[in-house]
Amino acid sequence: MIRALTLSGLLMLGSLAAAAQPLPSVESVVVTGTKSPQALSDFVGEVGRPTRLIGKLARWEVPVCLRVMGVNDSAAQFLSKRIAEVAVGAGARVNRDPKCRANVRIVFTTTPQALVSDIRKTKMDLLGYYDSVAQLDQIATFQHPIQAWYVIATRDARGQLQTDTARTEGIEIPIPGTGMKHWMPNARVYAVTGSRLGDGLRANLHHVTIIADPTRLLDQEMGPVADYMAMMALSQMQSLDRCQSLPSITNLLVAECPRIPGGLSDIDLGYLRGLYHLDAERAKGVQLHQIIYQMRREVLKGE
Repeated sequence: MIRALTLSGLLMLGSLAAAAQPLPSVESVVVTGTKSPQALSDFVGEVGRPTRLIGKLARWEVPVCLRVMGVNDSAAQFLSKRIAEVAVGAGARVNRDPKCRANVRIVFTTTPQALVSDIRKTKMDLLGYYDSVAQLDQIATFQHPIQAWYVIATRDARGQLQTDTARTEGIEIPIPGTGMKHWMPNARVYAVTGSRLGDGLRANLHHVTIIADPTRLLDQEMGPVADYMAMMALSQMQSLDRCQSLPSITNLLVAECPRIPGGLSDIDLGYLRGLYHLDAERAKGVQLHQIIYQMRREVLKGE
């Protein structure tokens, strides 16, 4: 449980829930716009964010367990149901046990910076990877109406899971022929396959924290907000400050982007399906090509 949730700024959002409209199923999303192999390639390259340590695309290998806080029960149920639908449609697993240990937490609060600052004091690791205090200062700043923080973990060829962090216990490396050892304070050990086709390392989403400021979402409907959060919860995204040329829910909160009807687009769903069907042990470049191939099959029908 995030200790910061005891802050008095958390509110119950009845009005936002009331604005929600029924969503189409994830199988029937329809968008318009110019789509080409090059446009798909550009989209995937701009949206997918590689992990800091092994440079691959992270996804959930364990079932997603979601908690939505700061809204009334009907709004929380709506968000949870929709994000679960998107997850299943993409190929991720969902833990539907109400007592499961949450690995995705969504919090609505009118004091988002206070919440982030409290997380920094009490649960700093939930803010993800950083190399310096300056980087921590930057990631611990709430700047957008909806913002996400990712804890990434790397699983090696033997199944060992290590959380990605700059803080390590370090290792000693024997120096051949000297009987001495060299101390490497920032090193970590992974078991790898040694194959050029795949090194056996996989990037895992380990925990996702999403915080939303409802005072900056007053003109938004709950349906598109839910789909926007689904993209955040299921994939580690690059900066969402730029307008994508293809129709995408990632454009939702960028002021200069044209609005698209509904929420999740076929581009978005194609990206998520590609992410959850790629070979997790391959290098980033191969993973990107696998996602593009999946999107071409679904969006361009093999063109």
